Amino acid sequence: MFFSVGVYSGLASALGPAADEATFASVVALANGAIEHGSASARLDFGNASIACSSGTLTFATADYSQNSSLPVGCSFPPQRVDGVVQLTFEYSAGLLTLRVE
Repeated sequence: MFFSVGVYSGLASALGPAADEATFASVVALANGAIEHGSASARLDFGNASIACSSGTLTFATADYSQNSSLPVGCSFPPQRVDGVVQLTFEYSAGLLTLRVE
């Protein structure tokens, strides 16, 4: 099953850390959607951020903000730079969460 959400957090640069926090919450919700449904995808607006995951800990960072979230599954992908509006696709299979950025 495929789970998709359409989220666009425009004005990210004007709102700073508050926008980063909202974007991080969207990324975590997307990851959890993939865990529940097998796949989840969304277009999000990022201001020069990175997303990484290791040993079940999802990490999101910008120049002014950094946050981690524990996930109930394994994950392992190196930091991926995201800037501007990009498509994130999380996939969950065989107990492992992966991320594709387009």
